[in-house]
This record gives sequence, structure tokens and C-alpha cells, in this order.
Amino acid sequence: MKKNLRFILSAVIIVVALAGCKKEASTKPTGPVSDSYWPPAAGNSWSYKDATSEGVSNFTIEMTGGTHSINNKTYYVSASEKNGVNTMSYIYEADNIYTLRDTLDYLGTSLELPLCDDAHPAGYTWTIQPTDNGTIEGVPTQAINQIVSTDGNMTVNGKNYTHVIHTEVLLQYDMGAGFETVAMYDFYLARGIGMIEADTWSGRTIIESETLTAYSLK
Repeated sequence: MKKNLRFILSAVIIVVALAGCKKEASTKPTGPVSDSYWPPAAGNSWSYKDATSEGVSNFTIEMTGGTHSINNKTYYVSASEKNGVNTMSYIYEADNIYTLRDTLDYLGTSLELPLCDDAHPAGYTWTIQPTDNGTIEGVPTQAINQIVSTDGNMTVNGKNYTHVIHTEVLLQYDMGAGFETVAMYDFYLARGIGMIEADTWSGRTIIESETLTAYSLK
């Protein structure tokens, strides 16, 4: 289970190569692109340094311009290549909510996590069901999410970003004794730019950190 979970964590961050925002089929992004925390225009791309215990690599996420309908919601499609593996991820953006969805074929499920909600203040907390049926490999699963800070400043790889929202996501399993946290994610999104950093934690140890090195917006 822990081995599968570790793989899930990595897959989810790759999705970020999406990152992921969702969007209702009948909804258009509100406001100009400069107000978006994940500008979805075709050709927008973000390059990241990916640091794990196994070393450092690089990958790029690009918005394809396509959309995909899942459960009556329309997602933006992103594509990335990491360590020779091509990944399609789905991003949703509507009503100030941004989420990231990735299909994990080897587990026969999809995982969707929130990246931010720019309509609420720091301290706002909400709980979601991160899979369509509320389980991963038959184990009940939930995600507890909190907006840690809003409109912040953050320096990543020597570049300063403003209007940053920091969201913390606790992925939890119920193995029979109640829900317990098995992993934590920290997502940092800058308005008008996209995701500038994503950290995956196991306990008090960061097992993966993805940091923005370059981006191109159309």
C-alpha cells in the first residue's frame, strides 16, 4: 500500500504538469487571463526542476488547447513528458476553484486534488472526496484542504513572484481506525503565472519538490 501511495504522490505532482484546473462545461474562465492562477490558453508552458531523493530532473508542462468532459465537467488538457513518460492531465477552473485530475491506470482510478480557491481567506478549510467513488484500491479516501496564505510574495529559483496563494492538502486513508494522513501536498500558485512550486511530504520529509524555472504565456 505504501509503495502504491508513493507512486500516486509522484503521479499527482506530474499531473500538475497540469496542475490542474477544472471547468464547468458551460463556464468560461472569469476575468482576463492575468487574473487566472493557471492561464489555460493553448501553448502556455511551464518548465520545472524536479528534486527527489533519487536526484534532480526537469520537465515541461504545456496546455494543448483541448478540453475533455468528465462527469459533466469540462477540463482543460495539459501534456508533459517526464523521464521519457508522456502524461495527459486535466485542469479545472471555475467559480474561483482550481483543481488537478490525473487518471492512474495502474490503480484503476482517477485522483483529483484542489490547487487553490481564490474566493476565500487564509485559514479557510474544506474536505473533498478526491476520487469518483471515494476510495483508492477499496480504501476510503478523503482530502482535507486549507488555504494557508493569500496574496503573498515568494522567491523560487531566484525569481520573486507576487499574489501567491498557498494551499495545503492532506490526503487521508481510513484503514479501519478512522481517517489518517498518509501524505501532504503544498501547492503555490501565482496569479497570472500558474503553479510556481509543489511539494510532496511523507510525514515530516519532503519526498518531491517541483519548482518553476521558466514559463511562456501566449
